[in-house]
Amino acid sequence: MKRSFAVVAALLALASPTHADRRRAVAPMDAGAVSLQFSDVAAGDGSLTAAGNDAWLEIGTISKRDARSRGIHVRREFALRVVRASGVSFGTARVTVRLQTWDGRETVLLDGRALTTAPLLIDPSVVIGATVVHRLDIEVPDSAPAGPINASVVWEVTSD
Repeated sequence: MKRSFAVVAALLALASPTHADRRRAVAPMDAGAVSLQFSDVAAGDGSLTAAGNDAWLEIGTISKRDARSRGIHVRREFALRVVRASGVSFGTARVTVRLQTWDGRETVLLDGRALTTAPLLIDPSVVIGATVVHRLDIEVPDSAPAGPINASVVWEVTSD
């Protein structure tokens, strides 16, 4: 009887969940990782859709309102906030911006500075957690042919 009990106890010990599976390793979260959050400041030209660190500006159909003006000008203000993955706001970060795609028919300006495919330093030392308002301008000259505007802006943030 004692022997059968020992065999049953050994089988139960081998079949227990502590020996059956190994725990999956969990990758630690980089608490220092930073990302961007976009938000709308005020209604203006087009509609801004912000979703975490992505944002889309849909301008819709634009046309010249004043025959005396040169070209078409669209302006939009938005807020940008740098946040840490850990949720704790400390330190500073550097924000750069560049055009990823551009059809060459329009001029894209951020805070009055023309964007190109080369990175442009927008905020050399922005406080993490602070909200900074920026102004995006799109200028289309009279000489540009009609059609959709295709410009994609890439934002990059690194913590100091």
